[in-house]
Amino acid sequence: MNDRHERHTGRKKTEEGPGENSEKFRNLFDSMPEGFAYCRMLYDREGKPVDWVYISVNPAFEEITGLKNITGMKVTSAIRGIMEGYPELFEIYGRVAETGIPEKFEIDFAPVSKKLRISVYSPEKEYFAVVFEDITRLGIAEEEQKKIRSWQAGVNRILGSVLSPAPLDRKLKIITDGVVETFGAEFCRIWLIEEGDLCEKGCIHAGITEGPYACRSHEKCLHLEASSGRYTRINGKLHRRIPLGSYKVGQIASGDEISFLTNDVQNDPQIEDHEWAGKLGLVSFAGYRLKPRDSEVMGVFALFAKFEISPDMDAILKGLSRAIALLIKKEIAEETVRKSRDYFLKLFDDFPNPIWRAGTDAKCNYFNKEWLAFTGRTAEQEMGDGWTEGIHPDDLDRCVEIYTSSFQARKPFEMEYRLRYNDGSYHWLFDSGKPFYDLNGSFAGYIGSCYDINERKLAEEAIRTSVELNHLIDTMSVADSMKYTLDVAERLTDSRIGFFHFVNPGEETIRPVTWSTGTLKICNVTNGPETEYPLSESGVWVDALRERKPVIHNDYESLPKKKGLPGGHVPVTRELVVPIFDENRIVAVIGVGNKATNYDDQDTSVLSLLAKNVWMLIRRKNDEDALRESEQKFRDIFENANDAIEIIAIGENGSPANYIDINDVACRMSGYTKEELLKIGPIKLSTGKFNRPFEEIMTELHSAGHVRFETEHYRKDGTAIPLEINSHIVTLTGKKVILAVTRDITERKRAEEAVKEANNKLNMLSSITRHDILNMIMVINGYLDLSKELETDPSLQEYILKEKDAVDAIQHQIEFTRYYQDIGVEEPGWQDAGEIVGEAERQLDMDGIAVDNSLKGLEIFADPLAGKVFYNLMENSLRHGEHITSIGLSYSETADGVTISYRDNGVGISEEDKKKLFTRGFGKNTGLGLFLSREILSITGITIEENGEPGKGVNFEIKVPGGKFRIKSS
Repeated sequence: MNDRHERHTGRKKTEEGPGENSEKFRNLFDSMPEGFAYCRMLYDREGKPVDWVYISVNPAFEEITGLKNITGMKVTSAIRGIMEGYPELFEIYGRVAETGIPEKFEIDFAPVSKKLRISVYSPEKEYFAVVFEDITRLGIAEEEQKKIRSWQAGVNRILGSVLSPAPLDRKLKIITDGVVETFGAEFCRIWLIEEGDLCEKGCIHAGITEGPYACRSHEKCLHLEASSGRYTRINGKLHRRIPLGSYKVGQIASGDEISFLTNDVQNDPQIEDHEWAGKLGLVSFAGYRLKPRDSEVMGVFALFAKFEISPDMDAILKGLSRAIALLIKKEIAEETVRKSRDYFLKLFDDFPNPIWRAGTDAKCNYFNKEWLAFTGRTAEQEMGDGWTEGIHPDDLDRCVEIYTSSFQARKPFEMEYRLRYNDGSYHWLFDSGKPFYDLNGSFAGYIGSCYDINERKLAEEAIRTSVELNHLIDTMSVADSMKYTLDVAERLTDSRIGFFHFVNPGEETIRPVTWSTGTLKICNVTNGPETEYPLSESGVWVDALRERKPVIHNDYESLPKKKGLPGGHVPVTRELVVPIFDENRIVAVIGVGNKATNYDDQDTSVLSLLAKNVWMLIRRKNDEDALRESEQKFRDIFENANDAIEIIAIGENGSPANYIDINDVACRMSGYTKEELLKIGPIKLSTGKFNRPFEEIMTELHSAGHVRFETEHYRKDGTAIPLEINSHIVTLTGKKVILAVTRDITERKRAEEAVKEANNKLNMLSSITRHDILNMIMVINGYLDLSKELETDPSLQEYILKEKDAVDAIQHQIEFTRYYQDIGVEEPGWQDAGEIVGEAERQLDMDGIAVDNSLKGLEIFADPLAGKVFYNLMENSLRHGEHITSIGLSYSETADGVTISYRDNGVGISEEDKKKLFTRGFGKNTGLGLFLSREILSITGITIEENGEPGKGVNFEIKVPGGKFRIKSS
């Protein structure tokens, strides 16, 4: 007994009741009208039964006894005093649990105020099950008892009929037919809650928005699934769909009441149509919500009858409704599983990758369409172990070992192997397999999916070849590296021959370079690298060059345009030729041939990748050789140049920083050693003198990328030397630096000073000479005026006037030299066009004339006399424009620079005068103004022309070339 006590107190059995895996038992358990309890007997240390625990009870138990939520409780806790009041129960139940012999008895059980007929049996030692019924109403008529037994038998027949496989709608019709037959109902119906499907297709409820019959939601409603008796149609307009909450059926589905019973349908206010009920002689209505335990409401089971429904019938119908609910839940779950299974089988079959499945015996029992298409075999050939016949011999043992060991360990696996493709070739596959389990959690086998990784494998091999070639190319010739690539290409494409040839510039001829090792063994190729084939005379093997894309010829013999093969060449059956591009030019072609099976896109991809990689390496090798040669040339120029060459780092603020490299000339020029200069920079050597502001120089350098300027540097001995520096921003080893070419302009500056001094002396001499000549001209003019007054002879008077004109012309020429001698004397510089126009305006009497000066911010690089150009234009407008009232100046950028427009609204210039406008001596005054203006502007490459329309004012266009203007930001 002590052992029994310890066994019971220590056991951890999951107390879920007998047959916990049997869904049929659960359905019967919940739907049976008798009370049922499954219990475990508890014993004291002497083995005497002292209590029991309720493991599971059905709904009828709770309904008959009134005891709720009793599962897991001891009876002594649930029913106080039972041990003392009914010790015989402990004896009977203990005896049955111990012996397994069932017993029956009746008992007046006061705790529930009912007389019970009890049957007890033991499905397992120390456990017992109790089935009982309420026999309190001992006065019930025998006929009534027969009815009840008949109803119960009918319900059992109904439930038994739906155990056989059949669609859910057929099973529901069996139930409604059975209810009409068993209970004598006038008609019986079952509705299920489903998605609204007729809202837009004529449902009469969809348009009702108010009142008790309104359709409040179009998402779900009650669908009539089965109808028997007086009404058998399920597609009638009124009741085929019922909104949730409408009519009594809809209220049962969505309201608080789980059922409704009335035995006065002709008067009951909750029944909609009393007149209809009266005509049919209906008496009762019963409706029951279909809701399994722990599930949502699934529908409504209802019936009308011409008799009163007794409490016993109501109780049996309630039990039946619970069974119907469980049936529906089970069928929906199974249908979901079936649909899911069918869906996934369809999904697997249509999946774009090969899929297989094996049973618990490790034998394959399913292959999808893609697998069979891949192998080109039938499902029967592949079933069991048949699929292993396609594995490459070199991979077979490894593949089978991974498969079987993973299967035995129930572990997922991944493996790569070669499987024979439908054309007889082998393709690499990546195979991933995992164990799968059925709905009960039991191991059901393995399922796997495969991916064709042949292209990836070939690409990896091509990349590996490129990596190897990258290490070898420095020790190989270009031809050897090409032959190495061809040998790999043959292996990866299963080819027998291969060639690699260059295409000459212009893509008009092809120069053979090399053939694969295999080709040279079987072909007697006599032509050498000096041979060139004109494209126009070559056959189909250069179609890739003509079409500028890879070309496959899988039936070479049938090609009409082939031109034959050279002597000693092996016959060609198939070929694949790929052009190699360098930017947009074809530089080479690579080809393979005589594969046993047809070439395909995968072969093209592999050959293209190999070709691209090897060409990159060849070009890199050529570039490196050219770079080494270029670097040597640069170093020779760098060290042997006549000027100083300096490479200067750029500081954070954009200014020059330290020297990176300098040549020997820079050292000799500055007096510093190279080591000393590399520790400092040009800023530390500068005297601070520049021919224009330093900020302006730096701005031009960074905006234009180059700049030329003059400055001074201190030599090591402290003396200053004038320099002209031509700087460019270049990229060196991926970093921007300043490359400066510096020239010592000491001698040039001395020459310029000498020229300037000579010019000053010449100007002084010219000024003195001009002054003396003008004085003499004034004397001559005086004598001529006196002669004119004294001479009366008309003919002599005419000579005197001509002499007077000649003297005036000489005077004008002499005065012209006063202006012309200053042109080009001073260096050009940057001048604000808007400011010099404003200065010219202030020097003239512009009263009554509006000047629109829109040149502000525009700077031009011009002679210092540029202001006189705008002064002259404005003076001419005042002098010759006649009715001028406005002058306008503006500018616009063009592709070549910037154009300044000078306009007025005067009389303009005639077409005849435009031809001579800038000729020296032409004009109504001195004839020198526009001539001088053009000369002043031309010093820095600026031009001027007049494009105005006669009679509508002038339009002078001054064109400033690029680099000779800049626009200041506001």
